[in-house]
Amino acid sequence: MTIEAPFRESSVTQTASSVVKTLKRAVPVVELPSAEAPVVYTSAEMNHAVDRACRRIAPLWPLRNFVAVNPFLGLADETFERAAEIMAQRAGAKMTAPRSFYAAAIHSGRITDADLAAALAAPQTVPGAPQDVTALRAFAFADETSLTFETLPTVADIARQRTNQDWGHFVTESISRWAAAYFDQGQAYWKSPWRHLSPYAAWRAEAVLDRAPEIAGVRDFRKIVKSLPESADTLIDSALQRLNIPAAGLDAYLHRLLLTVGGWAGHARYHLWEAELRGQTDTKLSELLAVRLAWEVALLDAFEPEGVAVAWDGRKHALSFAEMGREAEAVLAGELLLQRAFEKSYQRRLIARLAEDRPAADRSALPS
Repeated sequence: MTIEAPFRESSVTQTASSVVKTLKRAVPVVELPSAEAPVVYTSAEMNHAVDRACRRIAPLWPLRNFVAVNPFLGLADETFERAAEIMAQRAGAKMTAPRSFYAAAIHSGRITDADLAAALAAPQTVPGAPQDVTALRAFAFADETSLTFETLPTVADIARQRTNQDWGHFVTESISRWAAAYFDQGQAYWKSPWRHLSPYAAWRAEAVLDRAPEIAGVRDFRKIVKSLPESADTLIDSALQRLNIPAAGLDAYLHRLLLTVGGWAGHARYHLWEAELRGQTDTKLSELLAVRLAWEVALLDAFEPEGVAVAWDGRKHALSFAEMGREAEAVLAGELLLQRAFEKSYQRRLIARLAEDRPAADRSALPS
């Protein structure tokens, strides 16, 4: 009777080791991509970005002492061309008249070929503009209905694309209803019972009870809001970390959010304006920004199953780029040229009118 010796553990280990080594030689090692590194901001960087975004908003006075204010006052440190780019990217807004206005002015003779040539002769800061009078005239009469500016992305925009519901409009309407009650000066039928709190704290106290967003489709909205920080400053900090906004796009993103609630942002900016005239400060606008950021976080979490968070990670880097697409740049450049030509025509007619009112001996001193 032959008794076979049992396998020795060392031989099994050696065999397994040799198999692993063989597999390593035969199969290339593939490293999975690591998660995107979180963006870390210093307190100074964050405070500067919030302050800069808030000061981009022009103050809006209440009706009792309404004052007409340049709506682009917050962009006074920029050139007209750069301000037009900013408003196109962040609000989808134009700082020029409809193209049909300039076409009508050309057709009537108010804008002449000489005015168009004078506009073209000035230095161009936006690339893609028409290069001669014929091309600029053709641009003025071209159809503009299909040419729109794509705004910088928000989470609400991404959620709309993933769910086919306009969450940007829903958020604006929701914040507006809350703000109307909170900032009420005696006109509202229903006054906020939390007006003694700061704006963000008042919004949060109401939002944890509000079922409307969940009825509309925002999953666990009240639960999400309840988990948010209690102070506006902490919310802004945590929200920006959660959204992982690129540092280079922070200013643009925060300004973009405030522009989605432009009317109430202007009203809150008025409070800051008035406070600073008295040597004080006011946080209503930055707290309104916190409210809008809270909505971004809520939508990001509520629609994670629809892929909003993944889509946001792929789109948010557009916030870092100051340049527009080539087609949008060409449209903006052409419209800025038409506006400049319109201003040249106004200057020409004004100078001619002034010349008519001066004695003949003095007219030679006027520019032609």
